[in-house]
Amino acid sequence: MRQHLLVDECALLDLASSACQEALAFGVNENAFERLARSVEFKCQDGMPAAARDVVSERLRQVNDEGYQPLRDDSYRNKELAHAAACYALIPPAEEGRTPNCPPLWPWPTASWKPRGRRENLVRAGALILAEIERIDRSLKDAKP
Repeated sequence: MRQHLLVDECALLDLASSACQEALAFGVNENAFERLARSVEFKCQDGMPAAARDVVSERLRQVNDEGYQPLRDDSYRNKELAHAAACYALIPPAEEGRTPNCPPLWPWPTASWKPRGRRENLVRAGALILAEIERIDRSLKDAKP
C-alpha cells in the first residue's frame, strides 16, 4: 500500500515541479519556486545528492528542451561530447558582463558556447559526460549479436 502511495505521490510531485518550472519561465517569484522545485525533485529522488540530481536534470533538459536526442548524440564519433564537457569543466566561470572566450577544443559553432557560473558549468559538463556514456552504451549494445 505504501509503495502505491509513493508512486502516486511522485507523479503529483512531478506535476508540481513542472508547474514550478513554468512559473519560473514567466518570472514568478523565482526564489520561492526554485526552492519548491528543488524540494519536490529531492523528495522524488529518495535522497539522491543534489549534485547528481542536477546533472540528471540538466541531461533531461538537453534532451527535452534543446532537442539533443540520442540519435543526434550517436552521430558524434570524434569525442565531441567529451570535448564539450572538458570545456565546461575547465573554463573559468563567466563574470558579470564578460563571457570567457570559446576554447579551441569546443567542437561546435561558437554561438553554442554558453558558459555560466562554476557550478552550472560543472553540471553541464556532467550532463555531457552522461550523454557520452549513454552513446557508448548504445554503440556497444548495437554491436552485440
